[in-house]
Amino acid sequence: MRKQHLQCTIQALQDELRIQRDLNQLFQGDYSEPGRLGNPLPQEMTKENFMRVHGEYERQAKELYLLRKTLEEMELRIDTQKHTLTARDESIKKLLEMLQSKGLSARQTEEDHERTRRLADAEMTIHQLEGLLEQRDTEMLQLREVCVCFPQDQDFCN
Repeated sequence: MRKQHLQCTIQALQDELRIQRDLNQLFQGDYSEPGRLGNPLPQEMTKENFMRVHGEYERQAKELYLLRKTLEEMELRIDTQKHTLTARDESIKKLLEMLQSKGLSARQTEEDHERTRRLADAEMTIHQLEGLLEQRDTEMLQLREVCVCFPQDQDFCN
């Protein structure tokens, strides 16, 4: 969303820059061709006319200077925005890489927990089976004692 906004800003600045360049060319064309402004230059150059034309020239020169400065400023802002976007893109890429690597370590941790759980289950099963084995051994000993005590039931004991 932020990236889209910055791209729109850059596009707007580039459009404005194009407009300023067009205006600059237009003004340069208007001032280089006499009589194009709608007021033809007077044939007779009086001091008053000279002052008026000179004042107009000064105003146009200042305006042209301001337009050029504005143009330079806009180009600088566009470059700054481009650098900012590039830096943000790099930061986002690094963050994604970090998240992906954390995801892998989290997956490994989850697998380790699963192995530990299975190992604990297996140990518990072994313990239960050992308990059953001991119980059967005890029962067999008791049965042998019964066979020793009652020799007449030898067929049963064997």
